[in-house]
Amino acid sequence: MKKRKINQLLLIIPAMLLFFHGCEGYSEYKHEEERTKVETKTPAFNPEYFKDKNRQHIAVFFDIVNKKLQISSQPVQVRPGKMPYRPKAGGAVTVVYKDSEGKELGRYSTADPMLARSCDLEAGKGKHEKLIEKGAIEILLPYDTRIATLEITGADKKPRSFPISQKIKEGLRKRD
Repeated sequence: MKKRKINQLLLIIPAMLLFFHGCEGYSEYKHEEERTKVETKTPAFNPEYFKDKNRQHIAVFFDIVNKKLQISSQPVQVRPGKMPYRPKAGGAVTVVYKDSEGKELGRYSTADPMLARSCDLEAGKGKHEKLIEKGAIEILLPYDTRIATLEITGADKKPRSFPISQKIKEGLRKRD
């Protein structure tokens, strides 16, 4: 029994030495040195970077009333940064944005924004998700003033079209 404990101790001691020795090699000085190297190669923050429309995106707001989408009275928002990546297919909802002549400018697919996770299994009929009856969502679009119509096709495969050119113009006006 004693020999077994000594063998276990002999195995633990080298492991501890390796662990502590590994930490010893990384000092605060080395951390500062690496940070300085990165910071010297990084340009200073410039808010003008986000004024380029290629580095902005638009959020269009919708209200959910009786499980149906309506354009919100809230103006669109122009946000800094590129629009998050959205795949063209694979999600439950397809968002298509078109110009005033009906030409498709782009599309993406996403999870259904009208579904909410729920712990109420009775209300969700055994599912963990249920349709939101009342609420608000936002749909993201690239910054493009040519967008006139937003078409949203849900799981029911019925496209719903929303004219949004005026909303985008109003939102841009309020921003300037």
